[in-house]
Amino acid sequence: MPGLFFGLGYLETRMSKIFDIMSKIIYTAFQRLNHYLECRMSFEEKSAWGSLVGLLLVSGWYFPKAAYLASTSESSAPLIAISVGWIVAMIIILSVYHGVIALWGYDTDERDRMIELKAERIASHVFSVLLLIVVGQIMAEYFKPDAESVTALTVGVAILLAMAIAEAVKYAAQIVYYRVGA
Repeated sequence: MPGLFFGLGYLETRMSKIFDIMSKIIYTAFQRLNHYLECRMSFEEKSAWGSLVGLLLVSGWYFPKAAYLASTSESSAPLIAISVGWIVAMIIILSVYHGVIALWGYDTDERDRMIELKAERIASHVFSVLLLIVVGQIMAEYFKPDAESVTALTVGVAILLAMAIAEAVKYAAQIVYYRVGA
């Protein structure tokens, strides 16, 4: 029987060495990445970067489709379906991202809280202005003599767009404040 499995031990030894080398490469890469992220950015800054990228990616997919469906669809079901998809995609992407960056540690100090408050203040002003624009657009459409009425779906998409823009401004402001050292 020893001749039947000849070379299996040799193959197993080689595979073990290959896995050892691969694990050392991956471990070293993660250690370097960990060192870079720890030295350069706080948890909150990494969170702002990931949230901004996730929001832009998912919103870039959602809003063109939502605007098209809100203006052309007779039924609200397709728009509701992609809206739920947008929300679920945001939850999954941000949960996974924050879970990964939390592995490297989570620490928040007074500077992080001040930056978040400053960014939140800017975002709330942007959101207020965007809501005023949406209301102004609704009123302008209402007072046109031959215009079609604005549907609730269109208003809902416009309000979601205003919220997404305000959140993107918040994350961008946080990143700017971290980069300039505010």
